[in-house]
Amino acid sequence: KVLTFSDSSSIQSTKKYYYAKLESLNNSSGGSHINPVFLRTFFSRFACYPTTEPPSCNERTCSHTGWYSSPQNQLNIYPSGVTYGAVVEGFGENFENGAIEHAYTVQVDQGAINMMSGFGVDMIYGSPMINDSYYNGREIEQTIYQKNKLGQLLPVKKLEYTLKIDSRRSIDVRAAAVNWQYEYCTTLPNAPVESAINAFQVMLYLHQSRWVYVDTVKETTFDENGSEAMISYSYYFYDNENHMMPSRTEMKNSLAEHTVVQQKYSLDFGTLTSGDAKSQGIKHLLDNSITTTEIEKSIFKKNADGTNLRLLGSTFTSYKTTIPLPDTIYQVENATPLTDFVAAVNLGGAISIDSRYKKQLSVHEYSSMGNVLEQRKENDIKLAYIWDYKNNYSVAQVNNAEQVDIAYTSFEADGKGNWVFSGAPSVDATAPTGGKAYSLNGFSISKAGLNSSGTYIVSYWSKNGAQTVNSTSSVSGRTVGSWTFYEHKVVNPVGGTITVSGSGTIDELRLYPLNAQMITQTYEPLIGITSQCDALNRITYYEYDAFNRLRLVRDQDKNVIKKIDYQYQQPSN
Repeated sequence: KVLTFSDSSSIQSTKKYYYAKLESLNNSSGGSHINPVFLRTFFSRFACYPTTEPPSCNERTCSHTGWYSSPQNQLNIYPSGVTYGAVVEGFGENFENGAIEHAYTVQVDQGAINMMSGFGVDMIYGSPMINDSYYNGREIEQTIYQKNKLGQLLPVKKLEYTLKIDSRRSIDVRAAAVNWQYEYCTTLPNAPVESAINAFQVMLYLHQSRWVYVDTVKETTFDENGSEAMISYSYYFYDNENHMMPSRTEMKNSLAEHTVVQQKYSLDFGTLTSGDAKSQGIKHLLDNSITTTEIEKSIFKKNADGTNLRLLGSTFTSYKTTIPLPDTIYQVENATPLTDFVAAVNLGGAISIDSRYKKQLSVHEYSSMGNVLEQRKENDIKLAYIWDYKNNYSVAQVNNAEQVDIAYTSFEADGKGNWVFSGAPSVDATAPTGGKAYSLNGFSISKAGLNSSGTYIVSYWSKNGAQTVNSTSSVSGRTVGSWTFYEHKVVNPVGGTITVSGSGTIDELRLYPLNAQMITQTYEPLIGITSQCDALNRITYYEYDAFNRLRLVRDQDKNVIKKIDYQYQQPSN
């Protein structure tokens, strides 16, 4: 049972877990994999060598039965002692907000096979078993329920999963457990005798590795009365056992509509020897053992009888030749379905794609952490980005600019946003964005590598009047409390460097080309965005409740423009 409380400590929601079937909640669906063995029967044999001629030997066999305080079989080497075949998630004390019922596979491990035992004992206590855990605990059915106005719990949607064990990637490793039960008696030490063989106990067991996947999903949708309204099927095909990824997905519904999704991955293209960028990009993936990256995805329609396969759309992604990240995204541009589409293929060591693919998006630059720094849609303006908070969040997006021409920081986290400066920001609860600001007293902030023939905008909020930016004049904007907004236009920066200096405290420091537009954000990591400043320097603030859910949205004057109240209403019976 999981209880969620509101700010006032009252129960807001209740969730229960029943390890049983919905039809019999008081009967556990659990079953043990293997029962402990405390009673053990075993034999011992003793040899007697009389001093007679010719030499002979006699053997005496004793039977023993023992009770033990600990199990004599290996319970601790198996995944779980108990497996549940059904679990119900209940929402509300009595399913007021519905339920989800899950059904799982339950398969018990098999005992080792007795291959040899002179005394007829059927097992070696403590020997491994034949593992069948590969098939255990897999979901085979899920049903979603809702209560109607009469209080009846009726099905809304049901998913049934059919599992397949694919022999192409399934292997058995045979092993044996051997026990020498006694010292056998013989008058001919070098000759094989029956008692020598009977002295050994041998149990055969298997280490089983199985490729198991869902190959069919049946989805049933119910109407408000709990009757079947529509049934659809999804079939999954794994054509390449080397990467073990779905190559095709075929979907059909009660209306006899058939959709086919075809996917190709890096490993599907084999050995690539051509020097062109598309081929080298995929080769770089394969050289780095990146075999399951999706390269092409195509969507088709076909008739119910399988004829008239026609393409609705397709996307091909090429990759960088030096890093395993996307380079260019292509899409087929077709006004009507195509019946002659040719999927991407390795043709003589080179990637060949359909001639109707058109370039849609190119990524020009990535950070060392794999974040997009600059990209461009075809026949569109460039988009540049700045990342911060340990490269986890995008803090600035700039339209119509290159990465080298932008800089931004709100002095909140570890990054400096393409600026260069020393010293540390300080906490300031009044800062326009975030919760920190930076004192320029004795310090300066600069950005090099700019176009010395370009025109740039530098803007910031200051507590102590305008600061110095390459000896340019400033234009002041609105004032909020002790903070005032300032903007500078820098034309032809000498040496391609812009420097901000002075003696005041600043925040929200931006730099971008004159014809560009910048949008910036600050964050509370793992919670969400705390402020956003648009291209016109209007700030929007975001506040969260004790559960880290968005609660208030405020405008630049801190007026509430949106309030979210989370209520859990119980249905009326």
